[in-house]
Amino acid sequence: MIDQDKKRQKAEQIQKTRRRMHVVIDPENYEYRPEKKPVDYYDNDIRQNVGI
Repeated sequence: MIDQDKKRQKAEQIQKTRRRMHVVIDPENYEYRPEKKPVDYYDNDIRQNVGI
């Protein structure tokens, strides 16, 4: 038989997680920054120095 206090704590933990997952995000608080293009070292005509 499971202790009622532990059962209640588990239910509270589940509810806390559900509240955290279902938060409405306000897009006004965020700024969109597009991704930078990664450097392609093999398709580059500039001479590159390599240190070993």
